Amino acid sequence: MLDILELLTEDAPDRLFTLGGGCDADVPGIVYMNEKYHGELTVLWLDAHGDLNTPGTSSSALFYGMPLRAVMHESCFGLLENRLPLRATQVIHIGGRDLDTAEEAFLHSPGSAATAFRTSVPAEYRKTPVPVLYTYIWTLMFWTRLFFRTHLFPSRVVWT
Repeated sequence: MLDILELLTEDAPDRLFTLGGGCDADVPGIVYMNEKYHGELTVLWLDAHGDLNTPGTSSSALFYGMPLRAVMHESCFGLLENRLPLRATQVIHIGGRDLDTAEEAFLHSPGSAATAFRTSVPAEYRKTPVPVLYTYIWTLMFWTRLFFRTHLFPSRVVWT
């Protein structure tokens, strides 16, 4: 991950398209983009899992359950330097239906303003301007179908 963050910092792209085998592939990109845009990044995380565990709360200790929470930590749990950790208020998590107890507690704890929705973003959020958006999609086909069905063509498309 450190190598990827160093490459991103060296090349200094304005936009990213990350394709990886797991949720952790997005950690360097989010860290880079949040710093590049001075903490103005909003992360739209579309996943059935919370990915909000910590090394101390995860029952499996697998990093796949921690990447979103890791980018909110100054060292991404020891993986790389994160000079501008993501604030919980910069996160919109959609689709979480398989959340661990610690993840639920984090989302509902005082001072944690991470926003979690089960299905889609309410209208009031869709009208709020977002300076820079980073979108993470876990299962592309499912989310593409859901997005088109509920937002773009809710009454004109027949889904089979």
